[in-house]
Amino acid sequence: MKTIFLLIRREFRAFLTNRIFVVAFLLMPLVFSVVQAMVYQQGKVRHLPIIVVDKDQTPASNRFRDMLEDDPILHVISNTYETVNLHALLLQTRAVAVVVIPYHFEADLLGQKKPDLICYLNMANTLTANAAGGAINLCAGTMNAGLLQKRGVADAFR
Repeated sequence: MKTIFLLIRREFRAFLTNRIFVVAFLLMPLVFSVVQAMVYQQGKVRHLPIIVVDKDQTPASNRFRDMLEDDPILHVISNTYETVNLHALLLQTRAVAVVVIPYHFEADLLGQKKPDLICYLNMANTLTANAAGGAINLCAGTMNAGLLQKRGVADAFR
């Protein structure tokens, strides 16, 4: 037991005598927290620009597009119907996400299948990408819950 205390004491002494270790492990987390607090002062991410590609063009896909527009975190800057020149549009508008509503979206919803939404996130800033992905997921989950409630399935989970 005595040797353990001697080893711990020796390691602490070696740690405290090296100024680079002290700065790196004790002071740098404080500096990083101050820098991040200055960058994200409001703590809320709002009006993130997204692009919606609606390949289905049905009332259900229009309803989902309206849900994305009504979300306070998202801001739909472009509604297109094809993925042609999508890369150029993404670079020009600096959008955070691209949501592609596939063909037969409404048919799959009415046929009680689960259509796959394709969502491309710009991961240059992980904070905004995470917020946009969460908001898109929330809109899709809200639409799914509304459809389950119309079918009477949601009552079974109460």
